[in-house]
This record gives sequence, C-alpha cells and structure tokens, in this order.
Amino acid sequence: MKKLFLPFLISLIACNAHAFAATEVTTQIPDYECIIENSSIYYQDSLYPLLSYRDVTYFPMTFDYCRALNLSTSWVEGKGLYIVYQPSTAHALPVYETTQNTKLNTAVLPEYPIYINGKPASEVMKQQEYPFLNFRGVTYCPMTWELAHQEFAWETDWTDGKFTLTTNVWRNTNLFFERSLPDGLVFSEITDTEVPTEDGQLRLETSIAYQKFDFATQTMQPIEYDPDAEENQFPYTEATTEIKDGVCYFGDIALDIPIKKIGDSFAGRTIEEFYDNSVTGRGYTFSDIQFYDFNYTFNLLYEDKGMSMGRETHSYVEQNGSLIYIGRDVWISNAAKGADGNIYFTAQQQLKMIRTRTSVAYDLYRLTPDGVLTKVNPEFPDYNSMQLLGDIDGTLYLRCTWCPEATQGGVPADYYTVSAINDGYFSWNGANSPLTKIANYIYADESYLSPTGDIYALVRWRNAVLKAE
Repeated sequence: MKKLFLPFLISLIACNAHAFAATEVTTQIPDYECIIENSSIYYQDSLYPLLSYRDVTYFPMTFDYCRALNLSTSWVEGKGLYIVYQPSTAHALPVYETTQNTKLNTAVLPEYPIYINGKPASEVMKQQEYPFLNFRGVTYCPMTWELAHQEFAWETDWTDGKFTLTTNVWRNTNLFFERSLPDGLVFSEITDTEVPTEDGQLRLETSIAYQKFDFATQTMQPIEYDPDAEENQFPYTEATTEIKDGVCYFGDIALDIPIKKIGDSFAGRTIEEFYDNSVTGRGYTFSDIQFYDFNYTFNLLYEDKGMSMGRETHSYVEQNGSLIYIGRDVWISNAAKGADGNIYFTAQQQLKMIRTRTSVAYDLYRLTPDGVLTKVNPEFPDYNSMQLLGDIDGTLYLRCTWCPEATQGGVPADYYTVSAINDGYFSWNGANSPLTKIANYIYADESYLSPTGDIYALVRWRNAVLKAE
C-alpha cells in the first residue's frame, strides 16, 4: 500500500537561492489515479504533478489546493511557511497549465522553516525519512498519518490502485462544552449510531455521555454529570420591566428601546393594534460585572389588516448604578476588569434570519470608569475578531484572528480565513499596551483559560482538547 504525500504552497517568490542550494533528490511521476473530493486529478502533464519519493507519493499543494482541502497558509519572508488546518467554504480544485514532463525529476530539500498548526514540522512528522520537498517553486509535504489524519482531518483510502482523499468527513461522535470547573472542563459526548430497522432502512440512535478534561493530567476521563442540576445552570436572574407611555422602564431607569405605539408607521404602514408589545429582561454576571438583556417582542396589526412580528434583544452593562447601552442583538460571552481599571467584554453579533445565527467574529469592548464605551478591535487592525477568554490578576487573555468581515450584516466574507502567522493567543494589559503573543493559532471550536494561565482549545473533529503552545 502506497502513502500519498500532500504538498504545500510556497510561491515562486518564496523560493530563494537557499532553497535551490539545498540537497537534491530524485523523484518520479507516478502513474496511478488520485481522486480528491470525488474528482480524478489529471497530473501527468501538469506543471505541478504528483511526485513519488522513496515509494511515497507527494502531491503539489499550491495555495488553491490548500483552500480546497481546508488549509490556510502564510509565507513570511525570513521566517518560513506556516500551515494551519482551517475549514472553509467550498473551493474548487484548481486546473494548472500543462507542460512536457519527464518520468524522473529533481526536487530539493527546503532549508526554510515549516510550521504545521503552530508547531515545527519536525515535531509533527514522526517519519523523518519522508521530508518536505520543493519542486518548481512549490513546497511538497508528505501526507503521513500524523499530517492527514491527526493534523488535517482528512480520510484517505487506497483501493484497486486508486488513492482517494476526502475532507469534511462526517463523524458520529462530537464533544460539546458544558461548563468550567476549577480543575478542568466538562464536556458532553454525543454519539450518533446507525441502527438497522425492520424495513431495511437505517435510523440514527443518539447517546450522551460526559467527560472531564483534567488540567493537571491533560487527559479526558468519564464523569457523572447532571446538566439539569441547579449547580450546573447558568445563573440568570429576572429583570422586571414596565412600559409606560411608550417608554420601557427597568425600575427608575428609562431604557433606550424604541417601543412601538398605535398610530406609528412601521414598514410603510400605520399600526392599528397589538397582539403583543412587551419587554422581558434577564440579568447575568461575568467576573462580578453585571449585564442585562431586554427582549422586546412585538406582533403588529395594521389598518389594512396586514401583520408584522419581530423580536429584538437590547443589551446593557451596569456601572455605578446606571445602565450603559451596548447594542441590539448582540451576545455577551465574557467580561473582566483589566489591570488598567477598565472593564472589558466580548460580544458577537446575533444575525437575524429565518433562524438566528451568531457571527464567528468577536468584538472586544472597553468601558472606562467614567462611562465611555468603545470597541477595541480598531486599535489592532490585524484582528477583526478579538475574543476575551478571561483574566488573571487583571491581565487579559485573548484569542485574536484576522477574520475579515463582509460589508453586509457583519457576516464574514470567508468565515474561516486566517493569518497563520499573526493569529493566535495573546496576553494584554489593557489600554496603551501591546499584545503579547503567548501561543500560535489553533483551529478550534472553542478556547478556554485555566486558572493558571494555560489555554486549551476544543478540536471537535479530533474529539480532543489541546493545549495551546
């Protein structure tokens, strides 16, 4: 059985004189079929063909191949090539110009550093006899088990002389975060099993178990856990409101919620009657910082008997007995008081569609003691997403990613575009101080801060929690 080795892009500019002065090796163009995402790849006369070295297949992964296979790459002059696993929207496999290839070809061993998911390639690749290669200005990377299955979430198969590679593989077991404990993290483990039915069909049978990731041992162990127990509930409190003369009050505080009134014009029509026009509220705290969400629900009847309905969430933060308005339809996920005396918190935009969605980008806010609320992201133009993981003695811990935004609705143009070299985990001492990078970027569904300052990331496709290094 042959192994297929996947390549990674380094542009022609990246191939400096040092690369071509490196050790040369002889490779050959193999003659078997390679299928990626159900598409057969023609490579015999391609400018970037498959190569075989030491009876192992190498595949030319240009930038376009990387994006098609859920990888993001960054070349940094003087530092090397950075590759991260990063699921993306679907990208078509590229077709390159043809050339007249010979059976045997010379490649070189690159001398520039290569990093995989933030780690030096030498630490990831256990089989040192299969090195990276450089051919025609493109970095070729060996697809060992460590790379294909453990780093990049691919499935591979070698059957009947054909090699098949599949990304975005459905997995029947997934971890979901439940809560943090002083010594670890609790996850629910959801498993879907296909069970045959009497009529010859298959149905999914779901089971739930609970696991605890222990900070001290960095291992996952089964745990008895009741998600419905009172101690495992997020402690929301009720916030009673009252609407008087078209103004919503929380106690004596008038809220900045645009309450609709009979006779108002909405959507170009006059409101004649309400089926519902109410506000409900809830309070919650992060690090002793009090927040409130007020949900305004309306169901309108117009004079032409038409109807409209809607639901808005207006969020506030409390300071010195006053409420400061944050925004509409945002989700507050964490907060802390910085060493600079300011309050910091992160929010995500709740996108109102047929079903509510949450933007993957986080906004970091600063609230000064005199009540000035500002967004921090513009102060760091490399990062459109800045997620607060927590603090230790006023030092803030952040996960910062490029995550470029589209112009409409706050939806990222590409949910998963990252800068493999700049993105990562940082500590920060607040206003007028620089970010200090403490760990490289890990593609993760969620990230967590331990009481000792270690950062862990849930990588759901691996059913694993990894420590950010």
